[in-house]
Amino acid sequence: MAQIISNFTQLQIFKNLWFNSYSTIPKLSEELSIDRSNISRNLRRLLKHHLIKTGTEKEKTEKVGRKASIIQINEDKGYFIGVTITENSSTAFLTNFRLKIIQENVVEENITVDNLANILIKTIRPFQSYFEKVICMAIAFPGEVDIEGKTPFFSKPLGLNESKKLNRIFQGKFQFPVYLENDANAGAMYHFFLNRNDHPSNLVYSLLAIHFNSDKIMGYLGNGIIINKQLYEGSNLFAGVSGEMFKILSASNKIYDLDSLKKQLKKITSIENELNNFINESSNVISNIINLYDPSVYILGGYIEIFPEKIQKKLIEEVKEKIVNFQARKHEIYVDKSLMRSAALGSCFSLINKFFNNLDVANKYLSKVV
Repeated sequence: MAQIISNFTQLQIFKNLWFNSYSTIPKLSEELSIDRSNISRNLRRLLKHHLIKTGTEKEKTEKVGRKASIIQINEDKGYFIGVTITENSSTAFLTNFRLKIIQENVVEENITVDNLANILIKTIRPFQSYFEKVICMAIAFPGEVDIEGKTPFFSKPLGLNESKKLNRIFQGKFQFPVYLENDANAGAMYHFFLNRNDHPSNLVYSLLAIHFNSDKIMGYLGNGIIINKQLYEGSNLFAGVSGEMFKILSASNKIYDLDSLKKQLKKITSIENELNNFINESSNVISNIINLYDPSVYILGGYIEIFPEKIQKKLIEEVKEKIVNFQARKHEIYVDKSLMRSAALGSCFSLINKFFNNLDVANKYLSKVV
């Protein structure tokens, strides 16, 4: 494999520019504790492959008023596609190299392991003019994935087990690599990297998913856990799987899919008995998670956004009441308003995190566009 980035110093420089958008040689030297001549020498290779570019503007330095040239990531060098899959929908975002959203598309259909590849093709079709420069499609997947992000081995929502390998289903379907991350872990990674200057040490992100039975609509949570600034996946990669389901509403001929559920929830004028049951049961699950892991930040995401604001607020109030010694704890608890965007972009952040910590991984993906 061609060495596009040939040493760890170049990778450090590239990482710094990616996270900070731009810099200068003096700044890079100071922040990375590498002498300026070494910085200059290693920048040449990144410039050669058009991974970075020098701006026309200059930034004043502290040294006798001299100005240093701005260096920045070439944001259009390549693109990512971030996707969130649930059993009810596929949500995709086309982003530039720094994960700024260019386009998005949503397909609401029932999804199983058997139609997943075709649904994905349908979801990303609007981005096809960018396909030649797509570095990777990163998928937030509702199930467990191996440590390399290559092979999902279990997904109850999609009916996947070890007898059906999804990598075989994907084979030959896409002209770019496919990377997978557990959806709740992806959401956790998104919020961890969102505040790049002050990563929370301990964070839990819960993704609310919805399952339609013939007689009732059920909710369940997947949980992404970060402990001491590291994603915790457990000994068998099942960390965060609660397995508990709770009733949202009774099913009827009026509520049979995601769209009809959204319409029904918009009609709610008061917190009815059935939704009281949802609030009580889901708050039990959430408070147990918080009591167990004691995070500094807890975020509830996924389909919670389709519920009325008053339901969201009532749920968070109930959670706080059930947390042991809540007043004595330093907790930040809030609802993620981005629906499935956090998990989709978080799957890209998960890949980027591996990318910037391993030369082989970086070169593997960059070879697609260099």
